[in-house]
Amino acid sequence: MGATGAQAIFISTSIGKEDPISALRKMIAEVKPVWVVIDPLFKFIAVKDGNSYSEMSRAIDIIHNLARDANVHITVIHHSTKGDRSGGDGILGSSAIFGGIDTAIILKSDGKNRSIMSIQRYGVDIPESVLVFDATTRTTSLGASQAMATAVTLEQNIVSFLVLQTQPVSENAVNQHVAADSGARSAALRNIVASGTVVRTGAGKKGNPFLYAAKKEPPAPDPTSVPAASVVKENPFGPCDDGPDIDILNFVNPFSLPVIPKGSEEYREIQI
Repeated sequence: MGATGAQAIFISTSIGKEDPISALRKMIAEVKPVWVVIDPLFKFIAVKDGNSYSEMSRAIDIIHNLARDANVHITVIHHSTKGDRSGGDGILGSSAIFGGIDTAIILKSDGKNRSIMSIQRYGVDIPESVLVFDATTRTTSLGASQAMATAVTLEQNIVSFLVLQTQPVSENAVNQHVAADSGARSAALRNIVASGTVVRTGAGKKGNPFLYAAKKEPPAPDPTSVPAASVVKENPFGPCDDGPDIDILNFVNPFSLPVIPKGSEEYREIQI
């Protein structure tokens, strides 16, 4: 909406208890905001029963009409149900609330991560995605989708289990020790095999099932040898005018290069 961070923010903690809609309409006319946030919805509207479709429909219509008449965006903060219902069904109260708005922005927490998703009357929905909080800047940004984040966590759990095993294990053993939806767990296992993180052996047949093991890390390099990546080459740009020559180093994967033993003619130590 074009905000730069320099705009003034007006807060009212008691906006016309007898007639909050009229009070808000007057405030909008005076301040001329582009965005109004009502928090929470049930403390702003006067309804006897939040589960009543007719009452909630009238209340939402009044707020909707105010937004259109004043050409202002209005966001209402509301609570979700205590159950496991998802999407619009998880909104507390009558279905008239979800039916009377243009966009539902739903925040959730699974105990470890917070996620956000949207269900929109216009435009494209935001899939459930993890919210990433930066403690340094104290800002929140949109991370990977919740499905992707769950898949990555599941893959990490499978690898952690396999690392502890002294020999390859069957998929059934993975299923017994890594809790997850069977379809998601099977997909995660296939993904880490395809990525090379996990090694699969066997033929996948009766008597010769697939077995899985975490890929072993390469052995540590010999400390008495220096990889070819550390060999100093001559500076193609010539000597510097204001200091010693600068050597050019090619940094590549040391495990893919031949090792030059100390004492050989091709070996030169780098002096720092």
